[in-house]
Amino acid sequence: MRAEVYDCYGLDISKIAALIMVAYDSEGIRWRNMSYVIICTAVLSVQYFIIVFCGFRLHKEMNTKIFHFSPSYRKLHQQCFKALVIQVTAPTIVMFIPVCLILYLPLLNINFSLPTAALYCSITIYPALDAIIVMYNISDYRNKFTIGIKKLAGAIPLSSIGSID
Repeated sequence: MRAEVYDCYGLDISKIAALIMVAYDSEGIRWRNMSYVIICTAVLSVQYFIIVFCGFRLHKEMNTKIFHFSPSYRKLHQQCFKALVIQVTAPTIVMFIPVCLILYLPLLNINFSLPTAALYCSITIYPALDAIIVMYNISDYRNKFTIGIKKLAGAIPLSSIGSID
């Protein structure tokens, strides 16, 4: 591993912070490392089970009661539920799949070099993505946001920006 880190990044691994998951050695499976993977899998599984269970229950309960609400409140509820579903799906794609790649790829016992910069970018994009999801799915927020962008775009005349030479 030292040679791999030195060849790819030009760094001495003993002088940087690192977490290395080695699943196998010459004696077989390293159970202490495997227990880490098993615990992470259990935590992620329990978390997603709770999210799916509560989501289905919320959807079922609200479908029975939503007909008593006004059409505008129904529309708002449907937009909020859609945003909630996307907010659950987004971290799965941009955070948990990259983390699972980091956890499970060493179990395949193959030599690979993972583009860690791309993984870290996908993990850190989530907070901004969460706000964008809400602004895009709730029509009142989306309308105000587009009006604000149009005003901002119209407030700065193109002639004041200058030309590129």
